[in-house]
Amino acid sequence: SPIWALLLCLAGGVGRTLAEPLAMRQAQQQRIWTKHLLTGNNTGKQEMPAGIAYEREGFQQRRSINTPYWFDQVIDHFGSNQTFKQRIFINDDEYVPGGPVYLFNSGETPASPAYLSGGEPHTLAKATGGMLIIMEHRYYGKSYPVSNMSGPNMKYLNIDNALEDIAYFIRNAAGFVKGTIGVDISPASKWVATGGSYSATLAVWARKKYPDLIHAAYASSAPVLIEPDFYQYDQVVARALPCASDIASAVSVLDNILDSRNRTLIDKWKKAFALQDLKDDADFAGALTDQMSTTVQYYMPP
Repeated sequence: SPIWALLLCLAGGVGRTLAEPLAMRQAQQQRIWTKHLLTGNNTGKQEMPAGIAYEREGFQQRRSINTPYWFDQVIDHFGSNQTFKQRIFINDDEYVPGGPVYLFNSGETPASPAYLSGGEPHTLAKATGGMLIIMEHRYYGKSYPVSNMSGPNMKYLNIDNALEDIAYFIRNAAGFVKGTIGVDISPASKWVATGGSYSATLAVWARKKYPDLIHAAYASSAPVLIEPDFYQYDQVVARALPCASDIASAVSVLDNILDSRNRTLIDKWKKAFALQDLKDDADFAGALTDQMSTTVQYYMPP
């Protein structure tokens, strides 16, 4: 059937198709950013300043990068001075005085220390003698401004507060980092806001709003222009997959099943995919179709 063809497609040659362009893009990004990030020159024409140590010979790690630290963040930057505990992870293994500080906001997912030892921000920190800090976005993971997550208490979850979280942390980072891991952030160190997808958008907006605090933004797939119906995203997914026609056929079959309102048939298909606990049919459809976009967006070469 078309749906099983979809699954076979995802399990087959998609990874090989995506691996080469992803690797080429990462290599290109690395060449550009390690060339001009510390110079303040956005044309990439100047070499990085001499004397920057990119590795610490004989350096022994002093602490586990998996250790969480808790920053006193303001609940509402526009209303009160009450604070909540915001989770922070820090990797200073590659940091040398004057090296950049990369601030990675985890966006709409819990913060993970895995980003401290892999991925593009870690690669950049290692190449430039930088420190990498992960900030957990308010209301996600373990960074809750409120104890009761009912509707009215979600009012502090907004872009303005999220951006102020970044600025407030940077303004207080020197004392916080010194107090938690005993490392001094050099006054010469430049701050780079980083992120992916939504958090990349935050990085761009933060750079624009706080140019006095943030020297650069390294933004991966940042949807900076808000679209109420972002169908172009699915078009990109379709172009990246070699089995797009099979996927379209499978989605058409799924649409017909859901449009039938035949509970017996719908429940049968939910059970076939081990998704019988999803009560909302829209969640069921999303759980299936998200596999395609996830394959394209988060694919990592083996």
